[in-house]
Amino acid sequence: MNKPTLILLTYLLSFLYAESQDYLKMINSEEFTVQEIQNAAQEYFDIRGTERGTGFKSYKRWEYNALRMQDENGFLKSSTYYINELERYNSEINNSSKLSRASLVSNWEQLGPTSWNQTSGWNPGVGRITSIAIDTKDADHIIVGSPGGGVWKTTDSGANWSVLTDNLSNIRVFALAIDPVNSSVYYWGSTSGVIYKSTDAGSTWNQLADTGNGTVNKILINPNDPNKMFCSSQYHGVLKSTDGGVNWDSIHSDSNTGFDVEFKPGDLSVVYASGNNFFKSTDSGQTFSKITNNVVSGANSFNSGPKMIGVSAAKPEVVYLLEASGSVFGGFHKSTDSGDNFTKLNHASKNYFGYSSTADDSSGQAPRDMDIVVNSNDENDVHIAGILSWRSTDGGVSFNITSQWIPQTAAGENIGYCHADIDIMIYQNNKLYIGSDGGIFVANNPLTVNSTYYTDLTPGLGIRQFYRIGTSQTNPVIVSGGAQDNGTSVYRADKTWVDWLGADGIESFVDLSIWIPV
Repeated sequence: MNKPTLILLTYLLSFLYAESQDYLKMINSEEFTVQEIQNAAQEYFDIRGTERGTGFKSYKRWEYNALRMQDENGFLKSSTYYINELERYNSEINNSSKLSRASLVSNWEQLGPTSWNQTSGWNPGVGRITSIAIDTKDADHIIVGSPGGGVWKTTDSGANWSVLTDNLSNIRVFALAIDPVNSSVYYWGSTSGVIYKSTDAGSTWNQLADTGNGTVNKILINPNDPNKMFCSSQYHGVLKSTDGGVNWDSIHSDSNTGFDVEFKPGDLSVVYASGNNFFKSTDSGQTFSKITNNVVSGANSFNSGPKMIGVSAAKPEVVYLLEASGSVFGGFHKSTDSGDNFTKLNHASKNYFGYSSTADDSSGQAPRDMDIVVNSNDENDVHIAGILSWRSTDGGVSFNITSQWIPQTAAGENIGYCHADIDIMIYQNNKLYIGSDGGIFVANNPLTVNSTYYTDLTPGLGIRQFYRIGTSQTNPVIVSGGAQDNGTSVYRADKTWVDWLGADGIESFVDLSIWIPV
């Protein structure tokens, strides 16, 4: 093959790779059939491959559900459709003397599991948590969200949980916020750009706004003026509102990606935002400038991957930028002048987004599993996460492992156990909160790393995402089920759950004629 032909082939493959990756944007646009998305995804994975870290597993999860939920024309119903159906259903119940909510739900009982016990499973957890919000006035008041389990609330730091969304048709939660002025006001970001609002501490919800395509994965509220808000959407950028979230406008030209948005501590006129680029505003978010690090290319330059932002009240002019490269760790940058200039710290050959305690593997699931927080009392105390969690005590110069995804491994390394795949980190009230694919965990003393570093706050949450279940023909009934990220479980005759295997479970059956307890 001659050189011009090779160059042309390389160009065409690169173009096809970039174009076919648009299947992710197609999923969030609601303008394409399931078949059209399948075709685009097939083109992408034919080039990218289907190994761990390629996103293939996440895509197949989506496909599994999409094929069962598509309508007669091959489209998936929008969030608005389900909201309208819910309102119609509620109206029918309210106007009918023959129906009541009590009669409709009286025969249903939650079986769980709402806690875990490790048998032969290697990565135990209850269910997935993608969002956490903590009341700034009351540390015991916390709400959490699950992508398949709705919104839950505790007023005693996780000792007891109550569900807030059982009567809703949409229980997909990816972002939460509590109004810093009125803690009875909650905001919830969902799929298809939809934001819901509750004014009665979650007792009732109404759709507040539709920001456009994409999943709303962060909501940030100005603590001095709750009418001023920001939100991010992975495939629709970072947006702002000045009327309490009713209307939203894009804040920058990088409108296709949006991951993080942060205020400069102590100066709300300065706002940082990130997608695949980094932006800064000095006029309270009215306008944003793209920061290129003043380097066209070289050692300090940013790459084109997703970025997350870390700041600390201890030294507000320090800004950290955590960067991905594809699905793995791509770089760590530090600014000491409020985000005008950054220095890329040396982490060559390190991958903090994988499974290895020495950061030397090639796995990762960024930007899905990727976050950064900084101790509000010490700007050098930095925490980052991917599949596992890490800590730096020297301002990001070096990182040490703080969790492993197998309890026995964690105990052997004298670090915390936390379920793999960390979606969110919050440093508040001198505690470190984590939302992972196994639940919500807290480091009550994040300054001391040992085998009890994390405490699981998840017990009581009914959020496990079962793909399918199998039931026995016996009395009492035995139930088995396979769940996303939390393995396969059995509900026994004694009404207790046994967890076995790990990772993803799908199909399970109970023998029609006999049941042998495990």
